[in-house]
Amino acid sequence: MSKKDYYEVLGVSRDASYEEIKRSYRRLAKLYHPDTNPSPDADEKFKEINEAYEVLSNPEKRANYDRYGSAGGPTFEGFSGGFGVDDLFGGFENIFDMFFGGSSASHRAQDRREGSSLQYTITISFREAALGAEKEIEYTRYDTCPICHGTGVKAGTKPRTCPTCKGTGRVREVQRTFFGEFSSVHTCSTCHGEGVIIDHPCDKCRGTGRIRTKKKIKVTIPPGIEHGTRLRFRGGGDKGERGGPPGDLYVLVHVEEDPIFKRDGLDIIYNAKIGIVTATLGGAIEVPTLYGKELMEIPPGTQSGKIFKLKGKGIRASDRRIGDQIVIVNVEVPTKVSKHAKELLLELAHELGEKSVGRDNGKFINRMKNVFKGGF
Repeated sequence: MSKKDYYEVLGVSRDASYEEIKRSYRRLAKLYHPDTNPSPDADEKFKEINEAYEVLSNPEKRANYDRYGSAGGPTFEGFSGGFGVDDLFGGFENIFDMFFGGSSASHRAQDRREGSSLQYTITISFREAALGAEKEIEYTRYDTCPICHGTGVKAGTKPRTCPTCKGTGRVREVQRTFFGEFSSVHTCSTCHGEGVIIDHPCDKCRGTGRIRTKKKIKVTIPPGIEHGTRLRFRGGGDKGERGGPPGDLYVLVHVEEDPIFKRDGLDIIYNAKIGIVTATLGGAIEVPTLYGKELMEIPPGTQSGKIFKLKGKGIRASDRRIGDQIVIVNVEVPTKVSKHAKELLLELAHELGEKSVGRDNGKFINRMKNVFKGGF
């Protein structure tokens, strides 16, 4: 550790002011403190940061370090004065006052384990996704025990203060090294950070303060929601143990396909089928929309694949954007016709200049299909 550049450890330049060194130290100490950083090397990094700060924050030690590469002069006495974290903060509990506010006990109270977040998948129809809906869902989660009200303690009894940590939830260890004494704080293994021991746990929740329950909530589906969207409900997940904050509930939306409509952004696509007479002479057809049936005019000579647009009949999103309904016309050519109908079609073909079509041409229907696919 003595070979490291203290300025590099704190991330400051060699001409940094005391205030710059202090700011950098506070930031790094908070980042690498073992109680807030689960990384396996956080403890070692935290000691390294304290070592660098102890030297660079002291004008005399800093001068010796800049001149000789050590804090104690050319003989390199290191931390012969028995430096520890207590020397910096006047007691290890004060580190929580400095960085987090409040004592270690109050920090322990704030460090309750948060409940797990949950996910629920809901399936809705195409129309519900387009127009919006309100659905009721039921799911299971951990909720506060109604008997002990989340304390985990059996009625008529009280928890006792942990004898190992004296109710703080943390134990301090002092390590003596070549560089001096270093203090570190760890979660108490006896009470697992609770500060108390429950000798008589609640019979209902077995001391956890939570039980599994079924919960019903109403879910508002906004209009225009897309397949795969996740809706977040804060606090809808599992309740935390012994007063810990709840997790969130995520509702994953699965949208079913519609038998007649397809979606393209906010637009709705519909394929309409019309007969050859309507395609030839024109007329009006009835088109289903999300909002009811609409009459749409078909002009004479309409080709198969022609696209029409019904303005404002698409999806009306919650942000007030409105899509259209795209109607794609497909001309249906009959595959079976009566003798009389065939004669009429042959007369039509003659009028249209289809001179190659004879009365005994077995490919007549196919030719008519080609007529309406490629034009008259």
